[in-house]
Amino acid sequence: LQYCENNPKDSWKINVEMPLQIAKVARATNTQFITFSTEYIYDGEISAPKDESRSNMMPRSTYAYQKYIMEKEIEAANTNTAIMRLPKTYNHHYQGNFICNYILGLKQSKRQSSQYIAADQIYSPLSCEALARVVYEIIKRKVNGTFNCGGPDDLSRYEYIRYMIDTCKFESNIERADLWEITGDKNLPRNTAMDSSALYSLIDFIPESILEYIVIYAEELKCLKESH
Repeated sequence: LQYCENNPKDSWKINVEMPLQIAKVARATNTQFITFSTEYIYDGEISAPKDESRSNMMPRSTYAYQKYIMEKEIEAANTNTAIMRLPKTYNHHYQGNFICNYILGLKQSKRQSSQYIAADQIYSPLSCEALARVVYEIIKRKVNGTFNCGGPDDLSRYEYIRYMIDTCKFESNIERADLWEITGDKNLPRNTAMDSSALYSLIDFIPESILEYIVIYAEELKCLKESH
């Protein structure tokens, strides 16, 4: 996100021009094109999960604006396209996603002072396994359009982390905080929970809740090491 703010011309090439060129090549070869947008195109002020309506959109950051333009350009260039607005994605074994990063942080800080977690940042994370299934179903069923592609949850980051600590029995102390106090960035939308029912009704699939996922993979999460 910060790179996009600091390098708007470069990031425009990556986020808008490159996918648009691929969309045009896919149209010329009569090939379905699948690409990803972001939950950040929503303004983050509406309390309920957002559907795909453009009336819900108010991109605040350079990154979000570029994805917003990318959607419009690709929709006009190639109708044989599926665009998915993704939330944060996660799994239980790969360092780099927000679940694993937090677990490693909790392990390192269990004897230190409290960690502050955003209690006003609401979103609908999706497992990587569920995303793979969604992509497979989109290809198999030849689904086209622009869709939300989030998990079924509508909880805060603090609630996810609190549940992880309780389920995995970590010794850690976390405290609630506001998002802008942690990041210093008031352009980050606070509530990007998505209503993804339109897509899931088309492909006859409902992804698991992150709370269910944490229970299933609790032992693996507890054993997670930095070397993974």
